Amino acid sequence: MKKTGYFPWIGLIPIVFGSLYVHSVSIPIIGSLLFMLIPWAMAVSWLWIGYCCGRDGRTWFTSVLVGHWGVLIIVLCAIWQFGCLPDEGRNTILAVFAQYLIGLVPGVISLVVRFTMVDNTISSLPIILWGTPVTAAALVILFSLGFWFGRRKGVEQG
Repeated sequence: MKKTGYFPWIGLIPIVFGSLYVHSVSIPIIGSLLFMLIPWAMAVSWLWIGYCCGRDGRTWFTSVLVGHWGVLIIVLCAIWQFGCLPDEGRNTILAVFAQYLIGLVPGVISLVVRFTMVDNTISSLPIILWGTPVTAAALVILFSLGFWFGRRKGVEQG
């Protein structure tokens, strides 16, 4: 097994991508392009990171825990800020942080909107409450797919 010092820090990657994603809309001209490209970059990089963890011979459970600690913090923050607190009790900084996962995986928002739409009305609260855990699950699935392919490659190489 290859030992690397950066392994515990991979949990920061979804936080960094989420921050770039949420704040990219405020960038003039290229913000819209970044808003469309960042989810695809996250999906590809998460598959690659899972692949590297599998290829290096790490266990799946350890890799998922280390890779998703940042995701877990965001999910817990979203549930706390949008599920437990009233509108006037929310902290603005934590509420923005809680939205870092929303839309970070391509296709998740369109799936969540279909299930949270009531009478052709879209409300942001259910999208955040359901979209955050669904995005987290999608990230675990992407990571696991990459891990599985990496594990197969690592076994073939011996």
